[in-house]
Amino acid sequence: MYKRAAQNAKVAGFDGVELHGANGYLSHQFLDNTSNHRTDQWGGSAENRCRFTLRVIDELSNVYGNDRVGIKLSPGGGYNDMGMNEKDTSETFGYLIKELSKRKIAYIQLARYWDLGDPVKRGTPVDIFQWSNLIDRKHTALFVNTNYNAEEGAKVLESGLADAVVFGRSYISNPDLAERLAKKQELNSALNFMTLYGGSAAGYTDYPTYEQQKQQA
Repeated sequence: MYKRAAQNAKVAGFDGVELHGANGYLSHQFLDNTSNHRTDQWGGSAENRCRFTLRVIDELSNVYGNDRVGIKLSPGGGYNDMGMNEKDTSETFGYLIKELSKRKIAYIQLARYWDLGDPVKRGTPVDIFQWSNLIDRKHTALFVNTNYNAEEGAKVLESGLADAVVFGRSYISNPDLAERLAKKQELNSALNFMTLYGGSAAGYTDYPTYEQQKQQA
């Protein structure tokens, strides 16, 4: 099914595909030993739990070529009850990232831990840069995301810790985000996270640009 999705994307004209291996999605459920209790070749050891994700990446690469395939991972968990202890997280994602780097895919995107305001605090805060030396960045770029602002993102890039800083939620509430960051303009922080899946433009695609905000003021 992943392969078919990639084939369909290619026919539709997409330049590449990203495997969503984070946030409790299917790939993440195989990676995480709090959800994966299998005793066959798809569960148990870190190698076995990573097998599904690597198999999907190989299928996608067969369709697009490895240099047109990326992956998003959230090692700290926190989403949909995902989240291993620190030792298992370090071991599992260390193995996975080394194997992904061997495949010379376009990029690996690592999301920082975010507790979503959940008092249960699911997941485990981990340093996503602990695996950066496992990536051959001549072939595979390292992207990072989750709750970065312009200043922190700039420091990460200047230090060479990552090749790109990715913004998601900020782009929804700021359709001109790149321009705002470049011009050091104030961001619209009024994103209503709970309206994103409401089925209408309200709170999803109706946010103003900086110039439109000034006109409305």
